Amino acid sequence: MAETKKWFANTLLNISRRDFAFDIIVNDTVMICAMGGLTDINLQHKHAELYIVVDPKQTGKGIGQKAIQWLCNYGFMEFGLNRIYLFTLENNIGARRLYEKLGFSHEGVLREHIFQHGRMIDRHVQALLKREWKKLSWRQRELVLEIILD
Repeated sequence: MAETKKWFANTLLNISRRDFAFDIIVNDTVMICAMGGLTDINLQHKHAELYIVVDPKQTGKGIGQKAIQWLCNYGFMEFGLNRIYLFTLENNIGARRLYEKLGFSHEGVLREHIFQHGRMIDRHVQALLKREWKKLSWRQRELVLEIILD
């Protein structure tokens, strides 16, 4: 708990990241269904890394897709970013397909980039540029705080 409190305090003061919890209401109870954000926000170079984690019990409901869209809208509008990028692990084909569906381009593979579960694994790099985002149907012109699932 002490480490979590320390992480939380550091996060509040860190201007190079924004973290969010996404919630849903089920039977009048608010439940966190996903967490995500932008890290390594660099205003000079106008880029940031996106991350998202969806509660495994809530996958397949469009929550991750809506949260990614919201985070991209937030990054491009709030910070004036030019590029939002992310990394996926080699076996996360579903995530890569989702990001491509949302307009992200696959830029390459960082071969044997991280050590996990006793072996070196690849990481894939995907990114969305502001000029590409401007052409997307899900792009917002104003930042809306509420995400509505279809």
